Amino acid sequence: MVVAPCVASAAVRRRRTGAPLAACAVLIATTTGLATIGAAAFSGTGVSGQPASGGSARVPAVIETSDPVRVAVVGDSLIATTTPDQQAELARRGYDATVAGNPGKPLTDPWIQTRLGETSGAAIVVIATASNDNLQLAARAAEVGEAQASAEYGRTLANTLDRVSAPCTVIVDVREQSSAIYQPATASVTNATLRAASLGSSRPTVVVPWSVQSAGHDHTDWFVDDELHFITGGQRQDAGVEAYTQAIAEGVDQCRSLLAS
Repeated sequence: MVVAPCVASAAVRRRRTGAPLAACAVLIATTTGLATIGAAAFSGTGVSGQPASGGSARVPAVIETSDPVRVAVVGDSLIATTTPDQQAELARRGYDATVAGNPGKPLTDPWIQTRLGETSGAAIVVIATASNDNLQLAARAAEVGEAQASAEYGRTLANTLDRVSAPCTVIVDVREQSSAIYQPATASVTNATLRAASLGSSRPTVVVPWSVQSAGHDHTDWFVDDELHFITGGQRQDAGVEAYTQAIAEGVDQCRSLLAS
């Protein structure tokens, strides 16, 4: 597997400190909007609901077409509330993008798995569910312990990455500085599990380290009062929306570069 280094967006570089971000560590992630979820166990199935086929490595296809590169973005409320922005930025960069978001949905949710199953033909798939994945991991850890919950989540990630047919996948991680209702105490475990799953992927995986890029920002500039979302009711934090949108688009650009190399 080839993993491209993450690149901080221009919006992120204009953080209040004025200092550029350091080079980002490899992280796999899925950021998404949140709703409180029950203590449901992580399943060990992929997009199709069947166990992963095993460790056979596959060589990703190289994009060789004059048509716009197809991109599919799947996530929860962070995607749902920024859908027009995601579509506009990806179109500006020359992509043919579809964006689907549904609040409160973790990676295991049938809605997410169905949308991922519909991404056949896309050259690049973006998965943005880590915020809800983190809620699910925290709830599961209370039942079976953190180690087992992390292992179950890792299997779900690995099987999903194996089943998604796109030559390259972008994954967004979970913010680690949110309000207590979003379980920031387990976010580092979620991100570490994502990172490990990315390293085991048989195809290129680009990780957007949103936890790093959003660090140091809060409800005074990027987020609403829950320190996670950009929009609540009539309130919209444009700087946060711009940073999130740019971060995902740059991850997509990195995937395209990998496939063209």
